[in-house]
Amino acid sequence: MFNPRAKKGMGFLGFLGFLGLLGYLLDHPDFYLFFAFFGFFAFYWEGRLNKEKPDERLKSCYTRAQTIAFRVGMSISWGTLILLTQFSLPYKTKYSVLVIAISLAFALSVILVPMLTYRYDKKG
Repeated sequence: MFNPRAKKGMGFLGFLGFLGLLGYLLDHPDFYLFFAFFGFFAFYWEGRLNKEKPDERLKSCYTRAQTIAFRVGMSISWGTLILLTQFSLPYKTKYSVLVIAISLAFALSVILVPMLTYRYDKKG
């Protein structure tokens, strides 16, 4: 279910997400994809979950967390897309905002799955 080799310290790779700021500094929207690297912060939570023994309760918590994380990520992505169609902005601005929103929604979804699984497993 989770990566058995994941350690809590591997979450520091999430700081690579700050490379997405290069998109603003260099005025090149493709660098905004680096914001998806914030998803590596999920390794912290996976490292915490690796201590747990996988049982039926953990599997049901995992399924529940996957459902919520998927809904949150898709809501952010679709909400941004729908809002961008309502405004007359330059295409480069729309593209930049959409890439940032999708990258951050992906990272948030990846982080939410192990974080919510851990929370549901510990809080009942």
